[in-house]
Amino acid sequence: MKNKFIIGFSCIIALASCNKDFLEIAPQSSANAETFYVTPADYNAALTGCYATTKSYFNTLIEMTSYRSDELTIISPTAGTQDRYDIDKFVDKPANTIITDGWTLFYNGIERCNEVTSRVGNATFSDSLKKRYDGEAKFLRALHYYYVAQFWGNAPIISEPISPAVALTIGRADVAKVYSFIEQDLKTAITNLPLTYTGNDVGRATNGAALVLLAKVYLIQKKYTQARDLLTTLIAPNTYQLQASTAVAFDVNNKLNKEVIFAIRYNKESTGNGHGLWLSTTDTVSSTTISKSLINSYAAADNRRNLLRFTKQGNVFALNKFFDIPSTTTRNAGNDFILLRYADVLLMQAEALNEIGYTANGVAFQWLNAIRTRAGLAAYTATNLPDQLSFRNAVYLERRFEFALESQRWLDMVRTNTAKAQIGLNELITIQDYQTLFPIPSSEIQKYNNQTLFGQNPGYN
Repeated sequence: MKNKFIIGFSCIIALASCNKDFLEIAPQSSANAETFYVTPADYNAALTGCYATTKSYFNTLIEMTSYRSDELTIISPTAGTQDRYDIDKFVDKPANTIITDGWTLFYNGIERCNEVTSRVGNATFSDSLKKRYDGEAKFLRALHYYYVAQFWGNAPIISEPISPAVALTIGRADVAKVYSFIEQDLKTAITNLPLTYTGNDVGRATNGAALVLLAKVYLIQKKYTQARDLLTTLIAPNTYQLQASTAVAFDVNNKLNKEVIFAIRYNKESTGNGHGLWLSTTDTVSSTTISKSLINSYAAADNRRNLLRFTKQGNVFALNKFFDIPSTTTRNAGNDFILLRYADVLLMQAEALNEIGYTANGVAFQWLNAIRTRAGLAAYTATNLPDQLSFRNAVYLERRFEFALESQRWLDMVRTNTAKAQIGLNELITIQDYQTLFPIPSSEIQKYNNQTLFGQNPGYN
């Protein structure tokens, strides 16, 4: 069933009770916030606001991951691309507007989720609906913190609505505590969220989405056994399935197929709910290019390579992976931004099983080969990958091919401690250890004006 739960800022406005004050999220003490949350429709409107924050994810994540990694390269800066160039070349500073906007995006999203989680327990409608709404908000809050922790490390943990004055008393918590907080939210979401939805609710966060995100958090922390156990619960029921190819999984006419576990939804025919053609260019030899090291790393037989080529669409060239024909009415495209999909489940499971213990031609090979053979490549055997290290590297490489431009590559390189080597090899840039994290925005440092409570990440000034 196609999703009717299209999330966008226009949706919030259409829900008449959401006015400008609500969009700015009033403090807990404000009368309008206290009187707003009454009916299920009120909470649903607030949740729509929570989902709406993710509408800005694509641009933010592409800037902070694909340009940071060895996927996208900007050859020379212009007046409008200096900050992007600085991220790409690892010369970014705390005043970089892309980094500042990213911090603001994630914490604004957290603030909206806090409004729901702090109030829904006292709502007067059914317990089952209260739990579901709480689970959705906690999943989204965990998603925001997931990026905060990976981009900046130590970070403030804010779990309820607070005033700006109180916010400035909350320092940066150790990143281990941030991950623990994320785990708590996701465990609640797993318990409270349904496996599927029907009707207008299709497209909301599910139990499966929370399971996958928690497995990712476990892998970051090298909790391989816990990750394996979670991923097994996703694989065994056959709820999700690989599509015939990665291209089919991303086909704009095949939205919410069985490979998609969570996606940020768009509708090009609805004003305010579409987007421009992602990563389109006026020519195929532009100042912003897909890294040659990425293109050249694909085998000739790999059908995923074609997804990184461009197809003429009107006056521009559109990337095949995100290809769509814009609406004649709104002039917008409508691809969904897929954040979590089943291919990731299988490759994470292959990785977790191998880290727990290499087994020649064991189950881990089955999941790795499911992705390879779908791409038109020969299956691996123990002859190709005779030990744990060779299997580990094969999984890392397969992730590069499978998730190109899906905002995973940089996070994978940091998680696997391969960023310095890969950036040096593929981008010919020598990076320092501290550059696996971004600088804290200078605007935040200035607000606190307290280096002990809220200091800058090492290496930046």
